Amino acid sequence: MNKSQFEHWSKTRTKGFLQYVLFNSISILFVVFAIRFIVHSINSDEVSMIDFIFEQLLEMVVILLVLPFSFWCSWVIQEARYEKEKDKK
Repeated sequence: MNKSQFEHWSKTRTKGFLQYVLFNSISILFVVFAIRFIVHSINSDEVSMIDFIFEQLLEMVVILLVLPFSFWCSWVIQEARYEKEKDKK
């Protein structure tokens, strides 16, 4: 972990675990939905917006359930790297 990564993680960890996981999970979910919406809007004139949302609903729920675990793992890894670097200093 270099100095800039160390400083960035120091700032991130002060905000807390819950904010890190929720903010990143919701942000990724929003980006995925927005990209799918744009692609749908460009490619399909026949499917209504309500049908599109219902088609995406199950996948979005699965993504919302999986992402927090991914960011939890990311938190644990970054925290271990941070502690290792902190012990060196």
